[in-house]
Amino acid sequence: MGENNAETEIAAFIVPSHNEEARIASFLQAFEAKIKSGHYRVIVVANGCRDRTAEVARSFPGVVVYETDIASQLEGYNAGDDLAGDIYPRFYCDADVVMSPEEIDLLVTAARREEAVAVAPRVVLDWSASSWPVKAYYRMRDRFPGHKNWGMHSVAGKGFFGTNRAGRARFDRFPNLIAGDYFFDEHFLLEERIIVPEAVSVTRVAKNLPGLIRVRTRVSMGNAEMTAFLSTKSFPAPLHFSPPPRPRTRERARRRLSKLLHDRWWFNAAGVTSIPDGLCYWLVEQAVRINVRLKSKSTQSQIKYR
Repeated sequence: MGENNAETEIAAFIVPSHNEEARIASFLQAFEAKIKSGHYRVIVVANGCRDRTAEVARSFPGVVVYETDIASQLEGYNAGDDLAGDIYPRFYCDADVVMSPEEIDLLVTAARREEAVAVAPRVVLDWSASSWPVKAYYRMRDRFPGHKNWGMHSVAGKGFFGTNRAGRARFDRFPNLIAGDYFFDEHFLLEERIIVPEAVSVTRVAKNLPGLIRVRTRVSMGNAEMTAFLSTKSFPAPLHFSPPPRPRTRERARRRLSKLLHDRWWFNAAGVTSIPDGLCYWLVEQAVRINVRLKSKSTQSQIKYR
């Protein structure tokens, strides 16, 4: 543990990392001062890595590094929980997230309270190094009010989320699911979820179209898996994640047409120029649907919940 002292450590950060040699250093740099002072315990769980992720992480004094052959983010969370001991607040982080030391401190401060809370930063997607189709997809997605509302009320999808002692007591281990952050989110009421606007999680998106389709396929499969999982379990919070009954095809078409006529964004110059973005978005979503169907047929019998 180096110079870290469990009596002075005020927060723990668990970082499951799979082949993150190129990015783990930039992530850990934001924690160096607080690790050195003994205030933060940062645990890098190198899961199924075939690169130098663990070696790079060990080059940062005070960082706890644990290696496992199991390439699973959720197993990484659980292994990190075991190593975090009795330190709270506790955060679960993606290694590709970029945040400043000051922003991390804000999240820790927000979580340091008696009542159960879930805390996450505001997310900003970095597509500066991405190809045009990827940028078009995200430009179109940002037009949807539903996506923006979801971002303000959920700690999932931020790449950096955490809770305090009372919140973590609501569940034992992370189950074998793709969407661990959604599982975490389900244990908190809307009023218990805190999105800290001053803390910004900069997350790099896929660089090219195949990468985007892979990411969106994984997200879609995780959502479907989580919906099935929720039907088998009971949660202390209302199951906001579970979708309402799907209306009939004719009713869905009527609602979409009504919304299109109401929004009228496509009448103005901005709307006309966004038509290529909309087409790109639609094509990506169709590719994702096909991918999900193909993968679901081959993996459905292998899904186990525990």
